[in-house]
Amino acid sequence: MRPTILAVLSALAAFAPARAPAQTEPGRWDEIHAGLLSEPVSTCVGCHEEAARLHAAHPVDVTYAPDASGMLRPRAEVERRGVALPDGKVHCWSCHSASSRWRFHLFLPQATTARRRVIPGVESTYEDQQGDVLVDGSDVSPKPLCLACHAFD
Repeated sequence: MRPTILAVLSALAAFAPARAPAQTEPGRWDEIHAGLLSEPVSTCVGCHEEAARLHAAHPVDVTYAPDASGMLRPRAEVERRGVALPDGKVHCWSCHSASSRWRFHLFLPQATTARRRVIPGVESTYEDQQGDVLVDGSDVSPKPLCLACHAFD
């Protein structure tokens, strides 16, 4: 049986850190992370401990390999949607981008709508989001990113 997007997001939510990310001076992010695009994931985890928890919930540093199940979109489609797969692998850079304005530098594909993240068990996050104004650093739903790779019913 194929998992639903809600089941996957609920599982990932258990690993999400509750604190806000440390802020970096403008322009410093690129300086600090220069040359790391093709480095192994362990390089990222060395500084970002919360990444270790997420690493346990989602495969990272593995070859992106759709199979006959149809649960993963073809690699060309994923890359067309803007997801980075350096050397054909899922990497920290596949889901995070230096240019992202969202919490944890979460990458959202172009032509998708950012919405507040729904937190399982926190009813106030279930409310209608129509008209919400999201500011830089907002905690947004990863659903549009998930759907760039995963083909859910």
